[in-house]
Amino acid sequence: MIKNVIFDIGGVLIDFRPEYVLKELHIDSPHYDQILAATVYNTVVWNEFDRGVLPESDVIAQMRECVPDDCKTDFDRFITEGLPMVVKPYEYADGWIKELKEKGYHVYLLSNYPKSLFKMHSEASFTFIQYVDGKIVSGYEKVVKPDAVIYNLLLSRYNLVANECVFIDDREKNVLGAEAAGIRGIQFLNYDDARRRLDAVLSST
Repeated sequence: MIKNVIFDIGGVLIDFRPEYVLKELHIDSPHYDQILAATVYNTVVWNEFDRGVLPESDVIAQMRECVPDDCKTDFDRFITEGLPMVVKPYEYADGWIKELKEKGYHVYLLSNYPKSLFKMHSEASFTFIQYVDGKIVSGYEKVVKPDAVIYNLLLSRYNLVANECVFIDDREKNVLGAEAAGIRGIQFLNYDDARRRLDAVLSST
């Protein structure tokens, strides 16, 4: 029987929109492409940003080294002005979680997220936080999905039974990581599809 619903944050409850922010800052090509390539599209370095083992200033410095000199001023603007507004909660986020809570389910968050950005964004706009029963954020824990450690950390910290949990994430590898830990997984493609699939799981248990 499913008792716990676990949500990823980025791409599920919030829109991660670096491309939009760069346009808002009027940063055009080639700097637009260079900054994306050095930051969010640089999966190895961004993964370290999420992991939080290295000082965040060092990771940002690594990203900055990846852009040409004439792009560094725009890169700095993206970091200082852009990152604070790089996410926007989806309109359905609060209502979805509240509805699950009203039905008696416990709700948790399990997200890859840099520590400083999570603090900044959650304090500014993550109103859904107030409804959750617990959370695991990679930047605080020094481990990222799909490492088995992070799923087991959530289970142990909140005394959850794996087969009583369902996890929703937009990335297939993270869903597979959850399933390897014994947690039911749903890959998020869009809200309507995920909502339908979650309802089917909940109604069948």
